[in-house]
Amino acid sequence: MKRFFILATALSLSACASPKPINKWAPCGLTEQQGFYLESHGLMNPIEAQDWIVAGVSSPEQIIAWRATGLSSLMASKFIQAGITTPEAARSWLYALNANQSPATLSVATIKTYKTAADTGTVTPANIGSVIHSLNIDRNNTRKVLAIAKSVNQQGLSPAKAAEQLKL
Repeated sequence: MKRFFILATALSLSACASPKPINKWAPCGLTEQQGFYLESHGLMNPIEAQDWIVAGVSSPEQIIAWRATGLSSLMASKFIQAGITTPEAARSWLYALNANQSPATLSVATIKTYKTAADTGTVTPANIGSVIHSLNIDRNNTRKVLAIAKSVNQQGLSPAKAAEQLKL
């Protein structure tokens, strides 16, 4: 009886053991290799990876590139929703829109407004940044910022001169 109990216990324990380790990255849709890639770059765990995936950044390479910009997954998500889909493009906007103002107050609509204006060629991220920084204007006041930035871009005026000329 004792031998039978030992044999039954040994069989049940070996039957429960899995020859393959559990993929801790599966819940966020990544393979073990992708998870290892993230870990090997000194980055994150599955919970942090999930935040990036929800933000619209799904490949490990892109997660690493977006994190290198210094943006949180929430801020990266705002840039992506506004149509700025690469970390390189986001970097050019980051200085312009980060004038010592809380990142939480930067909305997708604000980013889209500035991106649309820049896409038409009437302003550049640098123009917008110089206006916001030098005149200390709230970046969410898009009409005022864009009016001044347009004058800076088209007439070569300083932000202060453009604001004075526009009586803003």
